Amino acid sequence: KGGQPEIVQHNIDGFLWTQISELKAYTQRLIQDEVLRNKMSNAAALSSRKFSRRNFEKQIESFVKRMTD
Repeated sequence: KGGQPEIVQHNIDGFLWTQISELKAYTQRLIQDEVLRNKMSNAAALSSRKFSRRNFEKQIESFVKRMTD
């Protein structure tokens, strides 16, 4: 299986697949479709920001603040 459904938005910033045949088809699709490849690449770069160190720090700070108020 491929792609974490908690992280990957299917057909937006990646693909979720369960069969090797699906992985092959999605890979072929990306190879052949430059527009789709660029669109998904940009979406993946944007969505990766939610996992940045700074965002993680903000979430921890918010959690600690809620626990101490």
